[in-house]
Amino acid sequence: MKLLLIESDPAILMMLSRFGAVHGWEIHIVSSVAELDALQHYIIPNLILVEDSFIYTSLGNRLRALRDQWSVPCILSVNRDHLPQYSHYLMHEFSDFITRPFSSDELILRMRLLVREVLQQQPFLQIGPLVIDKRKHVAEANGEVLDLTPKQYRLLSMLVEHQGDVLRNDQLYAEIWPDSKRVSDADVQQFIHQLRRRLTRTVGEQLKIENQRGVGYRLVATPARS
Repeated sequence: MKLLLIESDPAILMMLSRFGAVHGWEIHIVSSVAELDALQHYIIPNLILVEDSFIYTSLGNRLRALRDQWSVPCILSVNRDHLPQYSHYLMHEFSDFITRPFSSDELILRMRLLVREVLQQQPFLQIGPLVIDKRKHVAEANGEVLDLTPKQYRLLSMLVEHQGDVLRNDQLYAEIWPDSKRVSDADVQQFIHQLRRRLTRTVGEQLKIENQRGVGYRLVATPARS
């Protein structure tokens, strides 16, 4: 997951950088048109967070042009006192907004919900080299189609759709085995073990299914080694 930040508050930048490190999100911070133009050549973000002070600047104008090309959701971080003057932008150019001051929990929740909504509408899901084609029910990585059973495919799709978030065992039970009353943690562990083996053969250490003991599992992209 790639987050583009156009924000001047050091506390927000630090908080989101820490969030990205923990949850496997790529955080890209830009503060000039030159940095934004350089960035657009090698990534398309999944989500943008922009501070209201940049709206009427050359950077804000350039961002609007790129947003039209990217068609990605954008959250406006706006001072509560400035909200009326940005009503036009909020109605026509932003997917959501959050008023300052705000809690880190509120911002992260808004980001996660917005990204999840967008991912659910897209025909493809991606994390690192892994691509899920929801129309064909196919998972592919590094040009190789993964040989998966229907339940393995559904489990992997859930992990990709909720990438970075921990999926609880009870969530997996409900989605993968909706009609079974005999499913146990051991069944989930077996399927996770099978997926890990297939991913390791295909992508090596680029992706990792992590276990949060007693809670559930999450899929994260491993940072590339320099």
